[in-house]
Amino acid sequence: MEALPCVYGPRPWLVAADEPETAAYFREHGRAEVFQTGTVLPFGREDVIYFIEHGLIATVPTRDGSLTRIAGLFGAETTLGLVRVLRGGNRKMRLYATALSKISARVASIGDFLHWFSRLDAEVRIRILQNCISKTECHLEGVFVNDLQPVNMRLLWIFEILFQAANAPLAPGFVPLPWPITISSVAMIIHTTREMASRGISEWCRAGVMKRDGRRLLVDRERVRAAIFETV
Repeated sequence: MEALPCVYGPRPWLVAADEPETAAYFREHGRAEVFQTGTVLPFGREDVIYFIEHGLIATVPTRDGSLTRIAGLFGAETTLGLVRVLRGGNRKMRLYATALSKISARVASIGDFLHWFSRLDAEVRIRILQNCISKTECHLEGVFVNDLQPVNMRLLWIFEILFQAANAPLAPGFVPLPWPITISSVAMIIHTTREMASRGISEWCRAGVMKRDGRRLLVDRERVRAAIFETV
């Protein structure tokens, strides 16, 4: 499947998967926890970090009046809080996250994680730090999409990214979204209102790119990707 025509990072909003050593650490030392859809984690003020095994969670760094803005998406095999920890240790930050689906996670204390990280070979530490750069680039790419694309095009980008977050293969025809994500959450990711997102979805339905099946939204990924490539 051809990569999206990104400006900077490899995938808008959706952060890169962790290095295998990081994942192995959490599976051996992290305690298992489950969070339901809608759970809010004030991870920027906590003394723990979260390795996501299954599900999708979004970071929400700021609130602009009544419009909540999502900055990044963390799917399976990613650590929520890794960049914050390796950048500033236990420094508190105004960051929180909201679960967009049911989450299975492994949780470890920041102190234990930093102790483990300090004992790694230099080559492994460098790879993990480079992975943090990749995560930041994905956040930046989401900013570029939100700044450079109109709302209707942002909708196409985020729906494709949601399929990528679920590691869904490209299938022909109309398929349901892989996550039980609400239009309100989609609007928060693409930095618009729910009303504007709903209007854009209706327009893409009339264009034959999406269609409604009761309360479900079905998407033709091939048409979504074709429309994205046509605009670059």
